[in-house]
Amino acid sequence: MMKYNRVKNSIVAALMIGVFFACTIHADIYRSVDKEGVVTFTDQPNTDAEKVTLGQENISSSPVTQSGGDKNNADANSTDIADSKHVPYTLFEMSSPKNQDTISNATEVKVTVNINPALQKGDKIRYNLDGKPISDPITDTTFTIQKISDTTDILPRGPHTFSADILDADHKVIKTTPTITVFFHYASIYFPHKK
Repeated sequence: MMKYNRVKNSIVAALMIGVFFACTIHADIYRSVDKEGVVTFTDQPNTDAEKVTLGQENISSSPVTQSGGDKNNADANSTDIADSKHVPYTLFEMSSPKNQDTISNATEVKVTVNINPALQKGDKIRYNLDGKPISDPITDTTFTIQKISDTTDILPRGPHTFSADILDADHKVIKTTPTITVFFHYASIYFPHKK
């Protein structure tokens, strides 16, 4: 008997909540502005209130997906559509390091780019140091340059320029960042600081 009462109470509560929401969904909305310019929206009309007419509900349905059948053909069609809608990049810049930064005693430097929209399918980023490619084309927006590589000093003392290119699937440059200059300083082993 107790279980029956719980079920009955749950059903009654659900019906009451449903009736409450059904009434509030279709309630009229009024807008009023007081002497100080404060705008108030309410469901209670007053003498200065005007009725607000809302537009059609903003509801969208999810796209229809194909099930079973020729899945490979569906995938091929979707990639063709994605490839044909290549959106131009509106932002491509070096975000780290910044132009005219000074970096001291670095054993490596992380170069980061900002890109908008996000890197698109088939496109890659190539990082450049002093006007020459320092990386293979990659999809990462961050690339780490080691100071020394194969016993060669890659980042010696002094100014160095950094830039990056977006390459398409055919390795053609689509967009290039503005070039930045960064200064590298290292403690001297010949004149150590006196204590």
